[in-house]
Amino acid sequence: MHILSCFWELNPLNLSVISEISREESILATKPDTVNEQTSGLLSRAKKYNPVTNKRGKVTWRRLLATAIFLVVVVAAIVFGFKYHNVQNRANELSSNPQAAAVAAVTQVTNEVGKLVALPANETPTLATVNDVTKLKGQTFFANAQNGDKVLIYTQAKIAVLYRPSIDKVINIAPLNIGNGTATTGSKTGQ
Repeated sequence: MHILSCFWELNPLNLSVISEISREESILATKPDTVNEQTSGLLSRAKKYNPVTNKRGKVTWRRLLATAIFLVVVVAAIVFGFKYHNVQNRANELSSNPQAAAVAAVTQVTNEVGKLVALPANETPTLATVNDVTKLKGQTFFANAQNGDKVLIYTQAKIAVLYRPSIDKVINIAPLNIGNGTATTGSKTGQ
């Protein structure tokens, strides 16, 4: 221990630190008012510090804009992350249960078409999708059909509805004639 204290006393850097400390102690002892003024000035500057302001205490537009952009990015990331998580859960749920996926698709298309046209209320339709319009060329009901159109078939009410989801429009409504092997007879073109 004695060796360390000797080293401490002989080191020239430590001597300068000791002399600074002793000088500050003498200033504190002789001029307490000066010290209070100096410390109060430091405290007032410390109280005014705000990370969004500059040295004068005024808000800088750059910092305010940077803070606003940062907050918007964080909120957007949270919202998109939440939506992505929900979509992934829904996709996993539907892929594990194909019947639930089919019921969800029928319900979705029925709700969309129901906003445009009055549909039979007491019947769940059969949903079909037009995949190859060239195979349907000879049928008048599908004269204006395109690939991707949806067909709602109500067997009890004996009507068929051709719906185009891309433009959210009913293309055709026709009565069904199931007895003779053709899907529909006669058609009424939608506007």
